[in-house]
Amino acid sequence: MRNANPFSLSLADYLVAAGWLTYVEMPLGSVTMNEHTQRADVLAFKKSYHLQAVIYEVKQSRGDFLADVNSGKYLGYFKVARRVVFAYPQGMVKAAEVPPECGIITHSAKGWHAGRSGHPQGVPSPPYEVLLACLFRGYREEQGSRVLRNRINLEDNVALAERAK
Repeated sequence: MRNANPFSLSLADYLVAAGWLTYVEMPLGSVTMNEHTQRADVLAFKKSYHLQAVIYEVKQSRGDFLADVNSGKYLGYFKVARRVVFAYPQGMVKAAEVPPECGIITHSAKGWHAGRSGHPQGVPSPPYEVLLACLFRGYREEQGSRVLRNRINLEDNVALAERAK
């Protein structure tokens, strides 16, 4: 994962608490074969056997939002996800400025607030390559957690052995 934006991490935490699987700064294809592969700020899956992806495009400035909407960058996300949702600070963008096919979630001092959900537009399920990338990333992150957990257990066991002597 590249240096993740704290705003994206906050949104991912909110979604995880609501029962979603999330990936932050997730490439939507091969980054070794194509250096122009799009990345999802937050890629989310509801825990279900009907696997449908939602991409959250996180915007922290009005200029960034307008550039993405005017260029149509968000349309590429529909090749991977069923829904695309713009996430931004409350009051930064008027709901009417967000493309009607996209959802809205805003952030205020009180936390995240779901607006409209947008209309399903994209693929019914994500491409195989994206699912594999999610699986590999999940394995790597779990592997890192296991290494840390084992290190803590080892340190605890060494401390106990020292005290037992």
